[in-house]
Amino acid sequence: MTRHNAGFMVVSRVAENCNGRFKSSFFLSASLCEVEIDNKHALLVKQSAYMNNAGVVVKKVLGRFKADISSVMVVHDDVDLPLGALRFRRSGSAGGQRGMMSIIDTLNTQDLSRLRVGVGRPQGATDTADYVLNEFDRNELEVAQKAISLAAQACEDWVKLGGEYVMTYYNRQLV
Repeated sequence: MTRHNAGFMVVSRVAENCNGRFKSSFFLSASLCEVEIDNKHALLVKQSAYMNNAGVVVKKVLGRFKADISSVMVVHDDVDLPLGALRFRRSGSAGGQRGMMSIIDTLNTQDLSRLRVGVGRPQGATDTADYVLNEFDRNELEVAQKAISLAAQACEDWVKLGGEYVMTYYNRQLV
């Protein structure tokens, strides 16, 4: 339940919603879950490598499944968004998120979909790295859980209805 694991929590919720189960792949340095969303096949991936190696994992998965970058959506935490806010983008910089930096650098493109889950900024002199590695405070937990559920629905809608719909509907949401 750390802020930094918000993306994993979202992907886990999608798997739960679709009655999927993750299986570890040592070769891919990830856990994989194949699900059906609106009669469309989707592969959920939770990388198990260090965040700075996320790009290597994504590249391996793309190669293994012969998938195109356009079929990828990365879900990650974002301290620049208030707790509970969601933002979907089809491309752009990493915005300081190291896992996203690794993916962009390894794949040599900024053109990939991502859903950012707001975890808020630390107050006062708290170090950002320490902040994201800590669990949500008790008073934040309800909002965080609602945001995770909403983000999971956004992921499913991305598969069903596409990026334009997700951008229009979810970018204005704040739980």
